Amino acid sequence: SPPYMAFDPPRLEGYTPPVVLQPGLHFGVPEEAYHGFPALSNHGIKELAASSMIFWQNCRWLNPDWENREDKDHFVLGHAYECRVLEGEEAFNARYACELDRRDYPDALVTGDDIKKALMEKVGVAHKGTSKAAWMTQLREWFPEAQLWEELVEQHKAANEGKAMIPAKAMKKIAITARIIELDPAHRAAVSGGHAQVTLIWHCPRTGVLMKARPDKMLTGAIVDAKTMVNQRMRSADAAAFREIADRKYTIQPSVYLEGAAEVRKLVREHGSSVIFSHEKAEDWVPLPIPDHHERVAWAEKWAAHKAPDEFLFLFMQTAYPITRLIKYPRGVNKSVSDEIVSRMKRRFKLMTETFGTDPWLDLEGLIEMADEDIPPYALEI
Repeated sequence: SPPYMAFDPPRLEGYTPPVVLQPGLHFGVPEEAYHGFPALSNHGIKELAASSMIFWQNCRWLNPDWENREDKDHFVLGHAYECRVLEGEEAFNARYACELDRRDYPDALVTGDDIKKALMEKVGVAHKGTSKAAWMTQLREWFPEAQLWEELVEQHKAANEGKAMIPAKAMKKIAITARIIELDPAHRAAVSGGHAQVTLIWHCPRTGVLMKARPDKMLTGAIVDAKTMVNQRMRSADAAAFREIADRKYTIQPSVYLEGAAEVRKLVREHGSSVIFSHEKAEDWVPLPIPDHHERVAWAEKWAAHKAPDEFLFLFMQTAYPITRLIKYPRGVNKSVSDEIVSRMKRRFKLMTETFGTDPWLDLEGLIEMADEDIPPYALEI
């Protein structure tokens, strides 16, 4: 039995998670179902480190007024890069399609003025009605071969129903990025084999807090996390990646993910296939038998038998320019400090839970004594 008391997160009365995940290794958990499962994650730890109220405000199973405010376009593009390089071209083409490019349809009529002009020049009649839709109908009657941009777009969407649309320029950059990774031996090894988007569920061995992680790619001896970045300040690719790691607190991620991999490995070694789950979309999100589950179990047992510590690799991909960097995160002072931060945030998580439950997690700090060295030097510049 574990040397701790299992500590599962509180949740609002009536909140039903999209999927119930037992400690172990999970394949095929949808992203939204993962985010909706009550457990502490890398992202939650970063929010707790900033403020307990930030965590509570952004927590869908604690805040009754929770709203999803993510930048959808930004996340769609980031997921598209990850899917192409980590899961391959076939998986990418099944989920994404290229938006129509206006440059490929020079004769297409786009605006209402375009349509009115075509009625006069091509048909020799004046437009009727006051709406663009009415003018389109009129043009179709007299000039059926006309290319109407709105119709072309709708037809393209219908032909690619269920797929996310990616702008043509971004699609070309994704293709170049994938080509770079295929040509670089180190990059190619980091994205080959293993499994993408695997979910790890475990209880922290020291605090008992229920934890979750969703590595972008898990190899037998490494965890790979793909990141997109813009690099607006035109830093060198290396410097830009290092700055992203610092600015976005990506230093927390290796501490959480490597702990999760180690703990779930132990579970698989001790309990075998009973803690290895495959999911597919069903009305009630229960684990269902799927064709490749046996292959996944075989891979997971081989993965669990690996005794050496995992490497943690960041794969950075610039979106403005197709440039990539593969960075091995060191197990040094920064990792030790991050480990301690993660431990403190787990204890804070338990304290806030025991103090406030599902009520707002008030950030109470009292009077703060500020020292001169706390003020950055540029504050006194004139």
